[in-house]
Amino acid sequence: VLFRTGLIEAGLEINKDVKIVELDSAASIIEAIKKDEIDAGGVWIPHIKNSELQGLKVAMYSGEVLKMHP
Repeated sequence: VLFRTGLIEAGLEINKDVKIVELDSAASIIEAIKKDEIDAGGVWIPHIKNSELQGLKVAMYSGEVLKMHP
């Protein structure tokens, strides 16, 4: 929900400019990114560190989309 709001506020239209795919777990998100099946994904602590250990980079933290978000 947080990043959907950020995309809309950035002027992007969901299902026109951006396709959102919902996966069942952080592990699935990380694997899909590594396999180039998706361009980006949202994960949470401790999965952020785990994804970095697997060579992925954090593009943005939730607090950059919604100020004061933990």
